[in-house]
Amino acid sequence: MAIKKFNVNDYLITNKNVDNKIISECFNSAKKNILKEYSGKQNIGDYISKAEKLFKFALENDPALFTPLPIAKKEIDNEVYFYFYKWLNRFLLNRYSSNLKKPLKTSGERDNALITRVNATMSKASDKDKKNFLLGHFLYMSAENSNGGILEEYLASILEPRNWIWCSGESYTAVDFCYIKDKDNVKLLQIKNKYNTENSSSSKIRTGTKIIKWYRLGKPKASNKFEPIPNWDELIELINANDELRQLLNEKSYQNFIERNSILTLKNK
Repeated sequence: MAIKKFNVNDYLITNKNVDNKIISECFNSAKKNILKEYSGKQNIGDYISKAEKLFKFALENDPALFTPLPIAKKEIDNEVYFYFYKWLNRFLLNRYSSNLKKPLKTSGERDNALITRVNATMSKASDKDKKNFLLGHFLYMSAENSNGGILEEYLASILEPRNWIWCSGESYTAVDFCYIKDKDNVKLLQIKNKYNTENSSSSKIRTGTKIIKWYRLGKPKASNKFEPIPNWDELIELINANDELRQLLNEKSYQNFIERNSILTLKNK
């Protein structure tokens, strides 16, 4: 049973006798066991190398970047090891379990009062149409719930071959992608699907590096208030994309990615 959230930054502040060397030893021990579990998995070496780079950067620059994770009572005696075991596992699970490969749901919890209202308003609709209203609701809600993860997957497919790192599994707090060339050439990017999605309040890390914030869909124009405006040009500018990358960062390419990779099955329960 999880009894608390383990916070690396708080742990280092509270335990003055613990240095980066001790933290690194726990990380390496967790990495060794994770590698055993994921042995034979495609790209595991590359993924672990990316996780190591994220680990090193956060530990040396701002441990508050590490996302707090739950620790069970039985894990407290070795909590640093278990934290990084879970941190690495989340980083990998997100990569090996694509949102586009998960079936959309056709059912879920129902509020009969809402159903009664819709049926009363649409009293002339056939019973079949009324069932389809509910089916459509569950389908679109299911799609919306995975929307953010799919956007991250698309950007990872484009940015990681160009030396960015996807902070999969919420490896960092308030940061989704990193570009870490050296200590003087770092970019931290937080992405959102829409202009009205709540952003984290974090704006920079301890060393002063600013967290860049971008949303895919901007506010609609007054002339067409139901059509949010694609905002890819801003991303291109924020990350200083070259001409090749510019051709890939657009709404059409993103939707083509979704169409190519979505599975053709539904989940009834």
